[in-house]
Amino acid sequence: MKMSVPVCLTATLTLLAALRAQADLLYYDGQTAESAYVNTTHATQSLRYTYAGGRRTMPVSGGKRVAYGAGDPTGNDYLDLNPTAGSVWGTASLFDAASGKIGGGGVEGVLYVSFLIRARVESNGSSENKGVTPGGRYCGFDLYRDSTGVLGMGNHWSAWAYSIYGSGPGDQDLKDESGGTTWINVDRNVHLLVARIAFHANAADDIAVWLDPVPEDGDTQGFPIRRYIASAKGDFSFNRLAYRCGNIPDLTATEFDEVRLGTDWASVTPGADSTYALCYDGQRASSTFVNTSFDPTGLTYTLANGQTLTVTGGKRVAPGSGDAGTDTLPLSPAADSVWDTAGLYDSASGLVGGGEVSATLYFSALVRSKYGATSSTEAKTGAEPYGMEAFVQLNRAGLNNLGALGLGNGWNQHAYSIGGVFGTADLVQTNGLNYVGVNTAPRLLVAKVTFRHNALDQATVWLDPNPDHGDNQEWTVRRATVNGDFSFDRLSYRAGNIPDLNSWDFDEVRFATDWTGLLGLPPPDWKGTMIRVE
Repeated sequence: MKMSVPVCLTATLTLLAALRAQADLLYYDGQTAESAYVNTTHATQSLRYTYAGGRRTMPVSGGKRVAYGAGDPTGNDYLDLNPTAGSVWGTASLFDAASGKIGGGGVEGVLYVSFLIRARVESNGSSENKGVTPGGRYCGFDLYRDSTGVLGMGNHWSAWAYSIYGSGPGDQDLKDESGGTTWINVDRNVHLLVARIAFHANAADDIAVWLDPVPEDGDTQGFPIRRYIASAKGDFSFNRLAYRCGNIPDLTATEFDEVRLGTDWASVTPGADSTYALCYDGQRASSTFVNTSFDPTGLTYTLANGQTLTVTGGKRVAPGSGDAGTDTLPLSPAADSVWDTAGLYDSASGLVGGGEVSATLYFSALVRSKYGATSSTEAKTGAEPYGMEAFVQLNRAGLNNLGALGLGNGWNQHAYSIGGVFGTADLVQTNGLNYVGVNTAPRLLVAKVTFRHNALDQATVWLDPNPDHGDNQEWTVRRATVNGDFSFDRLSYRAGNIPDLNSWDFDEVRFATDWTGLLGLPPPDWKGTMIRVE
């Protein structure tokens, strides 16, 4: 007989698990403004991190530290941990009284270390000046034994890849299990580094370091995860922490956040199993739209995996009338907004995805045309009344009718398609054929927008994707990949230019940092970190 677990007991067990993970956490630095750093600056914009596979998101609090590389010692912050027998290190049986060090002498135990890191400038392997003045680029979070760097994790001086260094392991690139040249060049993405140190009494210690591990896999990571693992590698005892970067200030500025030291994997890789939308528009009757009407019956939609996409509110019907039929809503990105917390807001431009931003955003919408479209009904002759078009758009000031990126039906198409700063493009199978003509069925459009610093952004848009497959959709799923500046600060609903032909329903517009947040349950009202348009 299969027993069911009461909801209240399940909640209790979940709480106990969370409390245990917290109890096993020995040290935490969320990089708040109150931290007494000397050579770093504080920014309230958090780093946000989604684990490998997109299954969990590490919660981030406080802000971030930016260490500006100026070589030793001015570019480095060294922090004494002051371990004692009565400290958390002693309670965890990791303190050696004779040496006064964590992991020293007769200690037999395991310590986990994790932190988030992001370089302000990506490495190209040529501008790093390795071997000449002013010296090479390096950055890392370090464990120190007095004045000796025991283990540094980030980018060692002789590499331009994510790597480790120090008196214990020496200089080592992080590679997948195939070895060879499978490292990852230092880029501007947020990365998680996790280390496991097995201290051995009066013997050499073991070390393992993983780059962007899958949290569910613990110490046994899959083939593609970059790592360095070695037994009896050296003495990893320590009593200080350091944030280091140098020797070229403009090149080596690095952000660090969410530093954790604990006695098990769970304590240093926290995360929630569910993520929520950053911005959500369920198209309710109270929404302040001008050129649309409300229908409380709502759109219904079954995902490609057979699950139902939860729909709340009703739907908006955009009665296509060209520019006059466009509703534009400000999203109000600002410091400390949800866009900022997600690492998507650029303060210089005031835009989501502008300037310095290197991050990924997912964007989705349900659309339904009131009429089917054919090449003959659209009257695309260049003369009035022009052709059929409809978009849910990312937008900013100064753009034409296509906006930055729009999901729906472009003026030059009679198929589901996209439009934006790149022009227009049909959504087709990977063989470049087989678009879907606009019809009267509800359709789900999902966009993955990768914002890039000092380069054109990239967007991939899928039509009716399978959420279980994430970014790796089967070839039969229609899609398009385009490049351009997709930064935005407003959302537009557009339909035109033939009112009798262009009426469209739009609903369930969502922004999130992963597929789960995008296509999961709608964010509840009490979640205070998202925008709800009503």
